[in-house]
Amino acid sequence: MQYLLPNAPSCAMLSKEVSAVSKMVAVRVDEDTVAQVEKVRDPARFPTQSDFVREAIKRMIREERRRRVAAEIDEAMRNQQEVKLAEELAEASARDLAGELAKLGRRSGD
Repeated sequence: MQYLLPNAPSCAMLSKEVSAVSKMVAVRVDEDTVAQVEKVRDPARFPTQSDFVREAIKRMIREERRRRVAAEIDEAMRNQQEVKLAEELAEASARDLAGELAKLGRRSGD
């Protein structure tokens, strides 16, 4: 059975448009996954399984990009915290060294 939406191009028209600007990729999918796709696919939104899979791939790409950006931000924050800790340790070491030098100066003056 073919579903046609009012005032919408036919699936054949959409397929021609997609094939003119896209590359076909063969993917093997187990039967259970295909059955799950059919259970959740809204034919009004995704007239074909290919339409559903294209949208799923686009969403996965967006999700992966967000994940990578979040990981980069986390890494930058960790690096920033490490720099701050190193600065604090350097300042503490400098204070300790200054204190030790002051002690030595007092001893040599005794």
